[in-house]
Amino acid sequence: MTINATVSNQSFAVVPADVYPVVVSKIEEKEMEFGPTLIVGFTVSDGEYASTVISGLASKSLNVKAKLRGWVEAITGKSLSTVAEGTVVDLEKLVGKACRITVSVVPGKDGTGEFNRVTAVLPLRAMKIVAPPAPVAPAANGDLF
Repeated sequence: MTINATVSNQSFAVVPADVYPVVVSKIEEKEMEFGPTLIVGFTVSDGEYASTVISGLASKSLNVKAKLRGWVEAITGKSLSTVAEGTVVDLEKLVGKACRITVSVVPGKDGTGEFNRVTAVLPLRAMKIVAPPAPVAPAANGDLF
């Protein structure tokens, strides 16, 4: 019996912890230790790290507490709470959609090097510039309240 493995010398770029504008560039399914897992590729779309791909892992579950559910809702801008129980969601339709991700830097398990972890997926929306609130006039006795 022959068992083959393929050598890969590919290294992964590690970006600083921050929030990045991204586009979902790929979604792959892989069987991992705790069951079916999705590897979601997010490609940074702007700034110094444009074109860098950051991968996020999520279990293949859309239950109320699942990480993937929050990601889908952030990317689509739609709540799944209004979707009928048992509805199948075509996750491949997320490819090409824009959002933002919060990224942290964590040490590798074996103590060698670091890698990025996607800690949140956020909707892509323009920043609102909000005027500062008007100053509150002190009460007649000089107190603010």
